[in-house]
Amino acid sequence: LRQYHPEEWKTTGVQYIFNSRTQQQMPLYYQFYEDFMLHKKDYVILKKAATLKIPYLIIHGTNDEAVNISEGDALFEHCPTASYLKIRGANHVFGAKHPYLEKELPSDAKFALESALSFLKN
Repeated sequence: LRQYHPEEWKTTGVQYIFNSRTQQQMPLYYQFYEDFMLHKKDYVILKKAATLKIPYLIIHGTNDEAVNISEGDALFEHCPTASYLKIRGANHVFGAKHPYLEKELPSDAKFALESALSFLKN
């Protein structure tokens, strides 16, 4: 949020963030900023994740263009109950796109889904 100026945001009501994968300008409405500022301490992801008592699975593609793999690494390092699956070469959407019109899932998406199902069953 540092790149946005709160007064300008409040005046215009919206700021945009560029999605490099979809080439879209994604709107962030001022109410998002207000909510974030009211609950700022609740959005410290590493701190919150470290308090989880249940097992959970982090699945991350090593070529994720939206969330750097170092973010997944940091999350895993702070979370004693987490399992971590890195999918080598996978991007942010595990090879899929929107709209996805194919009959078969991309191999990375299929592997992520099968891994998640296996994790949930065990």
